[in-house]
Amino acid sequence: MLFETAVTMLEKRLGQRQDLTADIKESMQFVQDYVLETDHIKFEFQLTERQTAFTAIGDDRVAHPPMFLAEYEEGSLFLVLDGGAIIPLIKEDLEGLVRKFGATQGQPIFYARSGSYFRLYPIPEKQYTLRMISYDKAATLIEGEENVWLKYAADWLLAETGKLVAVQILQNTNLAATFNQQAVDARQRLWRSHEASLAVNRDMIKGF
Repeated sequence: MLFETAVTMLEKRLGQRQDLTADIKESMQFVQDYVLETDHIKFEFQLTERQTAFTAIGDDRVAHPPMFLAEYEEGSLFLVLDGGAIIPLIKEDLEGLVRKFGATQGQPIFYARSGSYFRLYPIPEKQYTLRMISYDKAATLIEGEENVWLKYAADWLLAETGKLVAVQILQNTNLAATFNQQAVDARQRLWRSHEASLAVNRDMIKGF
């Protein structure tokens, strides 16, 4: 669904309120950034794979990808060796890694997260290539385009936006309650789909 299609749809649901177009657009972006993407559940369509980064000699820090939201539970950071082999790095507690390795340099085996960085240990003694998998922020809502939320969860985005507009602008509690129930139903639909996908993936892994 294109952004402008979603806006028009919500105008109709709010009672043909074309006068709310600007408010709807602003509210929809707010909902994407501060409601959907801060939800504790992350979905497969939020994953970005095969991102590349490079270490610096003597520096344990590697910055998160620019749109980073959260790590992928099945493994976020991988070391690419000169021969092409890809080795997953093991996540550990930062304090324990610092205590164990200190300033020791070598091929990284472990990592920890600290602020906006991954911290690698041993500290890289040369430049290494890293592959990253992470849950990332969606593209900004722009007319003529469809981002992942509009593609996979437009019902949730519309319902949460409708609720926000109903509460903050229209101050209509009955309308807000209707949108709230729609938001609950949409999130549950997405969750069921997410769980079904995870179950399929687990079964495929067991089959190997």
